[in-house]
Amino acid sequence: MNDLTRYQLLAKAKVPPAAKLLYSYLMDHAGGRHGCVLLSGKKLALEVGLSPSAVRRNLHRL
Repeated sequence: MNDLTRYQLLAKAKVPPAAKLLYSYLMDHAGGRHGCVLLSGKKLALEVGLSPSAVRRNLHRL
């Protein structure tokens, strides 16, 4: 999936902006559809700039 298509689909999603940010971040680091990302919630929160509780809430939504 190219970036433009992914961003258009993400814009239509009924999730909070923080969840969209996490999804974009994880997709960029996974490198595509079948990639894998192994990060702790705290490290992800530090890298994205959200609180750990916001990361947990929004990962649950995704």
